[in-house]
Amino acid sequence: MLQLYILCVELLVLFLSGLFGCLFLIYTYQNTKYKKTHYYRITHRPYLKMRRSTGSYGEYLIYNNLRSLEKEGRFLFNVYLPKEDGTTTEIDVLLIHKSGLYVFESKNYSGWIFGTESQRTWTQTLPTGRRSIKNRFFNPIMQNEGHISQLKQCLSDYPQIIYHSIILFSDRCELKKITLNQGKAAVMNRRRVASFVKKTTANTNEVLNPNEIEAIDQTLFPYSQTSEAVKQIHIENIQAKHPKHSKRKSAGLKNKIEEQAAIETASTAECDPPASEAQALEQDQKESAIQKQIKEDKEEYQMIPNTNTALDEQTKEAEKVCPRCGKPMIQRWQRGTRSGEHFWGCSNFPKCRYMEKQRVTG
Repeated sequence: MLQLYILCVELLVLFLSGLFGCLFLIYTYQNTKYKKTHYYRITHRPYLKMRRSTGSYGEYLIYNNLRSLEKEGRFLFNVYLPKEDGTTTEIDVLLIHKSGLYVFESKNYSGWIFGTESQRTWTQTLPTGRRSIKNRFFNPIMQNEGHISQLKQCLSDYPQIIYHSIILFSDRCELKKITLNQGKAAVMNRRRVASFVKKTTANTNEVLNPNEIEAIDQTLFPYSQTSEAVKQIHIENIQAKHPKHSKRKSAGLKNKIEEQAAIETASTAECDPPASEAQALEQDQKESAIQKQIKEDKEEYQMIPNTNTALDEQTKEAEKVCPRCGKPMIQRWQRGTRSGEHFWGCSNFPKCRYMEKQRVTG
């Protein structure tokens, strides 16, 4: 019996040794391959650090999908351009090509995405059982407009440049309802970017020659080598401008959506609107504290609708306040024998169980 036990232990040790050996060989191979990429030479980001960072990994995947264009242009990553107010704006991925500058805004999200070109904020909906979590994030099209505006100022010597604004979402998410009718940007999942950019380059006239591409690369390259101190200041400025992003996750819901919360934290690291949007933000800050709390609580606890139309209509519902505890009321759906009927329930449930039937009009 003892000999059998010793044999099993030896086999287990051999198995684990072989497993760790294989993992080490795989890591060594991928790390060596990674260090040969232009992404590593620009960012100097270690392989494991890149893989563990949701934002960095999303940027790397964009680059990896477009690596075939390296011979025709230049890539830059995390370009921190200075703004007139002393702050910075960060461009995730930039491709300098003979057909123009391709400005990529990376959103490595999961869930459902809703938004239009004119809305100031878009919505990410994350299912969590019978409930859903709705996260608001700044309109990435407007965000990229701010990036391009700063690029135009920095590259004023090249007025002929065509700027291509491209918003890329993770392949893990579904672009449920994205309305684009002004042609300001292209919005797509990351898996489509290679075919889209290649088609665009083929249908766009040459606006930059090799010498100009090199000159633009040398102009912008220093902004991609920003110190960690400047990056931290950039993040702090964004958090100061949008403080509510760090307060909206409740403790109970946070445990259910740990991955999505990490993604949302990364998303708040870049929300630089153009001047008109900055004015809109200032107006928002003038709202009363009660109204802000109502909106945030409603977004935090709102349930997933069954259809896209219902989702759009739900966001337009008049805000109701619970007469017992003062928390916002949210629309819910009956189950069982009365399935499909709507009623208003307190968002503070189960601490507050107040509810009222929805009034049917029409």
